[in-house]
Amino acid sequence: MFPILFRTEFGFVYTFTVVWLLALLTCVLIVWWQDKTFKHWDHLLAAAVGALLLGRVQCVLQYGEWFAEYPAERWNIFQGGHGYSGSLLGAMLGLVVI
Repeated sequence: MFPILFRTEFGFVYTFTVVWLLALLTCVLIVWWQDKTFKHWDHLLAAAVGALLLGRVQCVLQYGEWFAEYPAERWNIFQGGHGYSGSLLGAMLGLVVI
């Protein structure tokens, strides 16, 4: 995938961001299509936020030497860099907290 999909007057639109948002929208549509009376959207939102945050924390800890040289990139979650196990743990914690 190309890292930069296109440029707007506000900045770049990254391919990772577009693919991530399309996947998230597809998942929401599948959940809504299967059960039109679904009432637990806040649980799904908490799981998504937890997955993003802890997935990024795992990536920053795993590649700490690179992020020590580029500290401004640590919390730029929209350019990728999420660990699988951190995302899974964050999603589970997000579901438990709510």
